[in-house]
Amino acid sequence: MRRLAKTSRSLATLGSAALLLGATLLTACAGPSGQKVSASEYRELERQAASDQAGAGGGANFESKRRALDERSRKLDERKADLAHATLALASKRAETALEHAIALSTESVDLARSQRELLLAQEDLTYFTSEDRKRRLERDRLEVQSSGDRLRETREELAQLEMMYGESQLGDATAEIVVERTRRRLLLAEMRHALRELESKELAERTLPRQLKELEAKLLEKQVAQENTKRRLEKQALGRESALRDLDHEQASLERKDAALDEEERLLEKDRREWERSGSPLGGNGAPRS
Repeated sequence: MRRLAKTSRSLATLGSAALLLGATLLTACAGPSGQKVSASEYRELERQAASDQAGAGGGANFESKRRALDERSRKLDERKADLAHATLALASKRAETALEHAIALSTESVDLARSQRELLLAQEDLTYFTSEDRKRRLERDRLEVQSSGDRLRETREELAQLEMMYGESQLGDATAEIVVERTRRRLLLAEMRHALRELESKELAERTLPRQLKELEAKLLEKQVAQENTKRRLEKQALGRESALRDLDHEQASLERKDAALDEEERLLEKDRREWERSGSPLGGNGAPRS
């Protein structure tokens, strides 16, 4: 305890000595020209020096704000230029899209007309085959088979007459044999032709015509499906065009929002610049020189 009290008294003594020394120094201080100045004059000099230093700092701050405003203005001009370029590009894209859509619409109308025409022809072919062509071909085939049968029967009758006639004739056996044998060969050929003709008739009725009917029906179904697919494709392309137009409208709205944001930013920049100019006037806040 005694040690702490002794230390406190020593510190108090040192403090008093420091105050006395400071007053003495202030009394003995010299002014800028070397003459002695009082303590009050010395404090005034210190205040003036601090004010000068603050003024120099305000001028530096004023210049820093000017550079910041110039940088903001430069970046704003760059963004305006980018926006103008994007606007022109969007206008070009919109015009190109309009041309593409016009070409697509004209092509689609041709494709739809072609599919409708092909479907109509397929329907007409099937209707003609079932109502006219098949019946006509069957009737023609029946007549041809009948004609072939008639020729065969006539050849048989002719052979029978020859055999009867030459059997009762007084002609030589050689002559009779030649005539009869020739007719027999004709009869054999007629029988072969008639047999083939009957096979062809059967094939026409049981294979050729039914197959043609199935082919025409399949072709009609194919054209029906093709027309439906054409309609679906045209609907899909129409949806694609609508989507493309919506994308363009969305991009246009985005550019308009950016333009509004740039206008607001320019307004704030002008406001900050006016405040900066006012701060640099003789009546401004920091007394910095106006540039």
